[in-house]
Amino acid sequence: MSTSADDFLTWATDPSRTLEERFGILRLVEAVYPRYYTGPDKQMTNYEAQRLEREDRRYNAAYEPVIDADKLRITADLLPKVTELAFHNFNSDRCLRDLSFLRFVPGVTRLTLEGLELESLDILRHLPHLTYFRMIHADRVEDYTALASCRKLQHISLYTQHPWPDFTGLETLPLLDTLEAHISLRAFIEIPALPAMRWLHLEDHGGYSMSGCLRDFHQLPDMPLLERLYIRSLYRLDGIERFPRLRAASIMGFFRTLAPVARAATLTHLRIANDELQDIAAVAAMPAIHHFALRSIRPQDWTPLMDSGTLREVFTDGCATPQPDFDTLQIVLPSRSDLFSPPSPRPLPPLRLLSYYPQEKDPARCPPRDLYPATGPAGWDGCHFMRQSESWWLADLLEEAFRAAGLRDLPGLRLNGFSTLDRSAALFHGVPSVSSRHSTIRLLRPEAISRLRDAVAAIRTALSQTLHSSHVTLILDAEPDADDWDDDWRDGDDTPQERAMEHIRGEQEREREQQRLQLFLADQHRLALLKEEGAPPTPGDIGPRRLPPAKPLPPIFQPPTLPEDPAKDNEKDENDFFSSDDGGIAEAEPGQDEGDEEKWLAPVEISDPNVHWNGLNLRLTVTESAVWCHNHKGDPEAASYLLDLPIEFPS
Repeated sequence: MSTSADDFLTWATDPSRTLEERFGILRLVEAVYPRYYTGPDKQMTNYEAQRLEREDRRYNAAYEPVIDADKLRITADLLPKVTELAFHNFNSDRCLRDLSFLRFVPGVTRLTLEGLELESLDILRHLPHLTYFRMIHADRVEDYTALASCRKLQHISLYTQHPWPDFTGLETLPLLDTLEAHISLRAFIEIPALPAMRWLHLEDHGGYSMSGCLRDFHQLPDMPLLERLYIRSLYRLDGIERFPRLRAASIMGFFRTLAPVARAATLTHLRIANDELQDIAAVAAMPAIHHFALRSIRPQDWTPLMDSGTLREVFTDGCATPQPDFDTLQIVLPSRSDLFSPPSPRPLPPLRLLSYYPQEKDPARCPPRDLYPATGPAGWDGCHFMRQSESWWLADLLEEAFRAAGLRDLPGLRLNGFSTLDRSAALFHGVPSVSSRHSTIRLLRPEAISRLRDAVAAIRTALSQTLHSSHVTLILDAEPDADDWDDDWRDGDDTPQERAMEHIRGEQEREREQQRLQLFLADQHRLALLKEEGAPPTPGDIGPRRLPPAKPLPPIFQPPTLPEDPAKDNEKDENDFFSSDDGGIAEAEPGQDEGDEEKWLAPVEISDPNVHWNGLNLRLTVTESAVWCHNHKGDPEAASYLLDLPIEFPS
């Protein structure tokens, strides 16, 4: 009795397999063997050799796949276990053009195809359990009707520049709740309905242009369950009331008024990017609006928004004109604390320092994760926009606690995601994905790390004022050259000359890639002519194209330095007591002088005698009642010294 492994081996080793089929089999082996095989004879991966092999087969017009027989046999046995497959190209490998092998992996639930030269997706009919499908830059595919045969599909991501894709049957998928599509928007409007759709991300492949935009929301499919919407290129907002459960929308377009949004009864978060907008007063009439953000070069009249009874967060970006009424609006907006904070702060218990092992499986012996519930009011019913609002409120609460403790201006203190720039990027670049209640703070210099106890006290004060349990990830990084490292981290240390050379190096690599491509195309044409003439090429005549080593780049240009005047040098030496060779004050050893910035760090007894002390690198989890530190390379001892607390292990 044959098995699926036998069937695959029989098919894969059949001499009638085409070149593209054999290359697909090779790519399947390369995807399955390293990930799923765990035998003692498993061959280690040589990534540099793999990179060179991919380059060679990309530029070899006469390429013939060579498949390792042992790996093929092992892969055949592993196929029933395979649930995820991903095939990428992006000009780093020979293009994959045949997916016939997918019929032998029917258990696949997640499939990613990026940069492949496919003509058809009919093979997807052999994947009945597929729930996630992502395809990028497969621009030759026109017919997507095979997706309708994957009845368990829940998530589809498509990026295609094909002008006339056919999505017939997409409306029949009963579980499809997420669609991210960079496509021709006018092809999308032919879908009559998406009955299970909850999250729609829609962009025109041509970019942000009026010529490719939709007329209004009436051109979208019926989506009675839609909750989140991101859409670029919309001419008007008419019809937004068609989606009775819509809670968050990010819209880019060419409309001049927001009047239709007043009819969006459930919308709590609205983000608009539009340089044509002239009127935002309709936001005040939205019955459930909590958050409004606008990116526009045009100044607005913000005073009507002061009449809103629900609006708590307002952001603006892109306008260089002063808008004093916007600053006034920020002052009069109601507090967010009644949504995210209890009536009074909780009392703080005595602080404990708990050590844990990163591989610990028992949740009671690990730091809390504080995950949002998938459903219910405690998780905002799954609304990531509202979760993001809560996380920003927590960040503001922490910043206020640090300011009240006199720590806000400490050198080396980094409050991640607290700045206006960070939030502007989060507002208009993608959509939020927030899974837990936490924030991150970094202490990067001795001045900040020496105040760790005060920082932990400020964090605990803030956490006691949150409605739901939250935590803060506190990262301490102090290398021996902490000051220089911190400055490099902030500003970068590349000189203009080095950046110019990096640009020249990139241009040189692109020119070499273009030369290799031209040689490959010439080989491909010559090979086709030889086949027509019935004269196959001699072995080695056509092979992978490699260029000679690149010419070395000229050294980085440095402006000439003028020689110093010896007379000035002598004058300086005579006036500088400390530069005298005859005497003076000797330089102190690190840690000895009062001004030495390493003095704050006393010797720490490390539990592992094989560990070399290179500096301080701690990652702590701070809750209301405890500081959690993983048991790794002396970290608990360092945390104990800095916090002046004994180390405990949770029972």
